[in-house]
Amino acid sequence: MLTLPIPVLLALTLAAAVTFYISNSLFAKKISKTDSDYYIYLMIEGIVCAVVAVASSGGIGKISLYSILFGVLFGITVIAQLLLNLKALAIGPFSYTSVLISLSTVIPTLSGLFWNEKISGMQVIGIVLMVACILLSVDRQQTDDAKKVTKKWLICCLTSAVLNGAVGVMQKIHQSSPHKEESPVFLCSTMITLSLVALVMLIINRQKHKGTDKAAISFKFKKISHVAIPICSGISLGLCHVINLFLSGKLDAAVLFPVVNICPLVLTTVAATILFKERLSKLRWVGLAIGILSTLFVSGVVSSLIG
Repeated sequence: MLTLPIPVLLALTLAAAVTFYISNSLFAKKISKTDSDYYIYLMIEGIVCAVVAVASSGGIGKISLYSILFGVLFGITVIAQLLLNLKALAIGPFSYTSVLISLSTVIPTLSGLFWNEKISGMQVIGIVLMVACILLSVDRQQTDDAKKVTKKWLICCLTSAVLNGAVGVMQKIHQSSPHKEESPVFLCSTMITLSLVALVMLIINRQKHKGTDKAAISFKFKKISHVAIPICSGISLGLCHVINLFLSGKLDAAVLFPVVNICPLVLTTVAATILFKERLSKLRWVGLAIGILSTLFVSGVVSSLIG
């Protein structure tokens, strides 16, 4: 799969990212009711992710202690980000949550400077437009969604955004190391860690709140939709990590991370209007248009046309 042309890989990771966001939102809003549900969801997601990571990479490949340990650290970061993302989706609007978490693209984008990656003038314009897209997308005057914006939701969103940015930086670190060919074992360690941490948190949560509603489990293994959603999410997340990890060693951070963050933002916001009936103001539609334009600047399309 990784032998496909880079534009095709970008298209695949964007499609997987949108599917992942929609799956998470469906689970958070339609199925989960307690933390126990989140942990079961993440356990399934992690196992599926590990299988996808190995299968799509053609096997486990080379193994080193560096990739295993870094994978464990990466897994802890990923599960914290995913858990906060799920909580934010459960208590707040889908489109706003996607927008704020997209702020994370600034972190890995600027981190490229540490690898002496140059940022062109066109890319700077693209980054400025990206920030404008995010600011315009968070339109508090939409009364239907504004009432759902709470302090807890904001904290979950912003913390998830920081961790999501850290995920991008950690991908870049691994692919800039001598162990960049060890992606399968790195991602497998990550997802096994994710599942094990989720299992431990499930056990602790069940013991701590034994006999109360907080320990209850709404997740039903006999229901096809309950199982299909985390499996779909796990496949999508696995593809995202495999492809993004590979591309982080092929493309500059200033190109890759804005594209893989802003494009899903635009697409998921459109999906929110269709699947979750979230109405967008004119200001937010303008923000989305600017978001599309920003990706053209950052990805180098505008420079190519002018040149």
